[in-house]
Amino acid sequence: MSPTPSALGPVPTSRGRRPALAAAVALAVGASTTLLGAAAGPSSAEPAAGAVVATPVLKSPAVKKTSEFAQQLEKKYVDPDRVYSTDVRWWLGEASHTDETLLEEIQNLYDGGYRGVELAMQGDNVAPDATYGYGSPMWAHKWDLMMNKLLDLGMGVYLTSGTNWATSNVPGLDPDSQAAMQNLTLGTSTVAPAESISVLPTPPVGVQKAAAKFVTAYAYRVVEGDTLDPSSFVDLSTQVTQGATSWEQNKSWTAPSDGTYRVFAMWTQGTYQASSPAATPSYTTNYFDKRGVEALKAFWQEHYLADPALRAKILEGDVQLFMDSLEIHPGGSSEWTAKVATAPQFTFWSEDMAAEFKKRKGYDITPWLFLVKGVQSFSFDAYFDLDDTGNYRIAGQNVKREQIISDYQDVLTQLYRERMLRPLKEWLNSVGIETRAQISYGKPLEISEPIMDVDYPEAENYNQYNQLDLFRLWTGGAKLENKVLSTETGAQMPVYSATRQADLTDAYTQYAAGFQRIVWHVWGAGFSYGNTAFRATTPPASASSARATPPLRTTTSSTPTSAACSSCCRPARHVPTSGSCASSGSTA
Repeated sequence: MSPTPSALGPVPTSRGRRPALAAAVALAVGASTTLLGAAAGPSSAEPAAGAVVATPVLKSPAVKKTSEFAQQLEKKYVDPDRVYSTDVRWWLGEASHTDETLLEEIQNLYDGGYRGVELAMQGDNVAPDATYGYGSPMWAHKWDLMMNKLLDLGMGVYLTSGTNWATSNVPGLDPDSQAAMQNLTLGTSTVAPAESISVLPTPPVGVQKAAAKFVTAYAYRVVEGDTLDPSSFVDLSTQVTQGATSWEQNKSWTAPSDGTYRVFAMWTQGTYQASSPAATPSYTTNYFDKRGVEALKAFWQEHYLADPALRAKILEGDVQLFMDSLEIHPGGSSEWTAKVATAPQFTFWSEDMAAEFKKRKGYDITPWLFLVKGVQSFSFDAYFDLDDTGNYRIAGQNVKREQIISDYQDVLTQLYRERMLRPLKEWLNSVGIETRAQISYGKPLEISEPIMDVDYPEAENYNQYNQLDLFRLWTGGAKLENKVLSTETGAQMPVYSATRQADLTDAYTQYAAGFQRIVWHVWGAGFSYGNTAFRATTPPASASSARATPPLRTTTSSTPTSAACSSCCRPARHVPTSGSCASSGSTA
């Protein structure tokens, strides 16, 4: 279990300076007292006229060269308890390392003074996923080996909620089930005045899944561009007949003659968002349905918690499940490659979402779901409002639009807390594991309330850049909850731009803002299957092409390459301490 919050806080450098300051003040006061005593002491007398006045010799008060307090303070800096140390994320090229190299790297991490290590699997593009990926027997062996070694050394072990970092995901999960993430997918078109349609508009064929279910359809009169008349609502969900598939919804309707109408038709289906590397496709769990947590629970019980001896160590140690920034995406991709403003898959969904919304907010959300299309968060801007985002507007009722969107985001936040964070924490705490998460970061959900539902909230300096109000957003809830707040540090751009001084500047700024713990991004693997260009190592510029003979130790240079990460389209940079360090400025 993690130490108490008071034990985890960093020792502020100001405390280190106070004894010196006190000594300086004492010296100054002592000198002043000596001067006053020489000039105005009760035993002093006026010198005789013409007498030679001897220059007084000023002596500082005797100060011991050492003291018990000074020794204690010195010891805390010379040999600090590991509980005050920082943590680090370790990028591993699948499970393709030898046992010996893994144990060697763990010893290096221990000798480097780290408090705990986050094990994050990455694909090295050469090792075969079926053999070395998440969920494989080789993965089970290597992770068991590392967990045992780290716990034996008294270090913390932090496990990502799936392979890679982006999501909670489970190999072999049925992407069409409610245990997997679901979305709403939109088909839309315009109908001229008095024109007729016979079938509802659909999204592109490429995004249509066979198991999709029709949800609703309606139309509004276009006022101008993407601004619609809210009083012109026409329900098109009745008297619809299905054709050969759920995507063929037949509907005969003639638009009124008072203007052009925009038709919206919506389906729900799995996002099919998969993370790699994995032995079998590892699909994202549903964050808004408890069945998502149940799927993750079953996988962990089969693997991490299957060994009684390891379970006993977990109960006595510091083990956490870590959830990174919310890189879940309605379209199963990412905001970098499929923006919600243009992608037809536009929001998350669960089969009882509409009913839950009505129960919590008192009105039907389905006629207003089109307003959610294109709404996104702005992680780098502490001041944006809903008027800055979203595809559609309703004429003359901007306040109502923003209220509807806020209500929808609030319900999503509530379900995320009630169906994901809370049950996950309750179950994991029962087996000796704590939760740490970058909560709502990256998605338009409320960012402080979920802090109540994890053991340790976390932020990331990728979006901070010394912005005081972003620090307030990150730290406010944690301070109210009196919870240890960590921050992923070393994750900003551009490529390989970091210096040790920049790392220190980041750390000092974060401590001053109220963070108590730093998780460095990232410790490079140092070894790989044979891909010398693996982004978590630092190959020399003249590195030869990858060899496909498993598994090889790749000798790395202390000079990083300058290439961005080809997998996640984000840059890499140094970490503060490592024999072979390279990291990515990702939102991971």
